[in-house]
Formats: sequence, structure tokens, C-alpha cells
Amino acid sequence: MKNSLNENNAKTICIIGLGQIGSRHLQALLKCDFNVSIFCVDLNVDSISKARSLIPHELPKHIKSIHYLSDIKDLPTEIDLAILATSSDIRLKVLKSLLAYSRTNNIIFEKVLFQNLSHLDEASELLNKAGTKSWVNCPRRSWPIYKEIKDYIDGKDNIFLDLKGGNWGLACNSIHFIDLFEWLTNSSVKKINSNDLDSNIFDSKRNGFVEFSGKLEVDYEKGNKLILDSNYQQTKETFKIQLSGKGFNLEILESAGKFILRDENQIISKHFQVPYQSELTNLFVKDIFYKKDCCLPTFSESHKQHSKMLGTFHNHYEKFIGKKVEYCPIT
Repeated sequence: MKNSLNENNAKTICIIGLGQIGSRHLQALLKCDFNVSIFCVDLNVDSISKARSLIPHELPKHIKSIHYLSDIKDLPTEIDLAILATSSDIRLKVLKSLLAYSRTNNIIFEKVLFQNLSHLDEASELLNKAGTKSWVNCPRRSWPIYKEIKDYIDGKDNIFLDLKGGNWGLACNSIHFIDLFEWLTNSSVKKINSNDLDSNIFDSKRNGFVEFSGKLEVDYEKGNKLILDSNYQQTKETFKIQLSGKGFNLEILESAGKFILRDENQIISKHFQVPYQSELTNLFVKDIFYKKDCCLPTFSESHKQHSKMLGTFHNHYEKFIGKKVEYCPIT
């Protein structure tokens, strides 16, 4: 285990998992406007090679070094911030290894967090014992358009959000909208109804994982309700969000960057820019270092959301395969 590095007072950041999302995190970190040393960890040499191809020949001013490793044991003994961008099936194992070899002050987790409820609880205990502050990467809270919407519906109850579309990834992406709606309405999840999920279960685009299709209904406090509807057979149909309440209706088309508000006084249509992950992570990291917090949901907040969602998906999966299983293979 190596000694902690402090090159030019640089913050030590590691990314574990250099797949598609891990690479986007790396691209964002290159935009940091404060000194950082980056450590990238992945067992797959192809993933490391692809990540290297994203790095300019001459490093940006504040990037003091980038290291590529195949073993967590080779990380410095102290990490200022880690980004866990592995798949959900190995995330608890990776977390245990990271905390065993490096004192880690802050962590940003990718989602879905884990594949069963016991892993959620075990991870929570590990983080509390280590004194590690942690967040989960559900970044829509940071989007300017949703901040505007949150201001508009502030104080309103009985809000209804209906998301419909083709195969947008109900199993792997529902948590984004469960979290978004909780934040928009300042109300917690009460229960999740999976009665209208399809009986068929499909192979995910990622090998070894599954996807669901159909409708998920989520009840929140204050009479708020979220409907998530995904048609696995419609691969080209993009999703549309309808947000409504007494006297207003909002239509949000993220793929087109278009927003339409209709209420008793006005019709407003505007375009907005959807931020890429490669434009966000550096901002989250800076806030964590210099404000001691960021706009992402904390691990504790996301733990509660994941508990209800994972329990629902797990029960549906067991019902479909006709036997009890320890894990629900979503990522």
C-alpha cells in the first residue's frame, strides 16, 4: 500500500470502474479548476486503453497527474474522493476493498447501488464506521430546468408525474426519477406498486443483467404520485414527462430539450440544454471539497429510495422465475 500523495497540494481522486460512465466522470475531472491527482482503477485493459484515449497529450493546468491501476491495493493510503462506477453486482466488494486499503473521505456512488437489501444496509454500516461522507449520482437535481420547475411547484401538493416511453431502462433508471420527484415535491416515497409490470423479463444491454417492462406506480407523501411506464419492445420511442397539478400542466421532452408550461394564465414554451455527465462531476466534486456538500442525494437519502425500489423489483423477479433468490440482477 503506497503512501498518500500530495502533489502541489492536489486533491487525490480515484475512479473505480472505467466503463462508459466512469469515462464520463474522468472527462469531467479534466475540467477541474483546482489541483487534482487522478487514479483510475480497472481490471480490464481495454477499458483503461479507452480511458487513456480521452486524455489530451498535454494535461490541463490543474491535472497534476493521472495514474492507471489494476488493483485497489495500489491506491494511496488516503483518498480525498472516490467515484465508484462499477456495476452493481460487485460494488459492495469494491467498497470493502477500498475502505480496507485507503482512508477515503468522500465517495460518489453510481446507481443502481446494489442488488439486494442486505448490501444496502452493510454498506451504510461500513460508511458510518469509516466516517466517509457519500452521495449517489442522480444528477437531475442539478439541472437548471428542474430547478426552475421545483421553484414553480413549490408549496403545491397532489402533484402527478407521468413518464412514458419506449425502452428507457425501467430497472436501471427508475431510481433517477424516484429521486427527482422526491426532490421536486419535498415528499418521501410511501410505497411502490408493481402490479402492472409485464410478466416478461428481458436481457439487459449489459451482459448478465435483466430489464423490466411495463408500469411502476410510486406513491409519495402529500398525495403526490409518480408513474413510470416503459415499453421494452419500442426501442426507438423516446420518453416524455408530463407533470401536472391543480391549474397547470408541464410537458418535458429531455431528448429534444423542450419544455412547455400551460396554466391558467399562460403558455410558455422554451428550449433547454441537458448537461452531460462530463460537464457535471467536476462541479459536484468542487462543492464537496469546498462547501462540504453537493446537490446530489446523500447515501442515506438514496438508501431509503433504493430499499423500497429494490424490494419491489426483487419480489417481481422472484415471482417471474418462480423461486427465491438472493439477488435481483439489475445494474
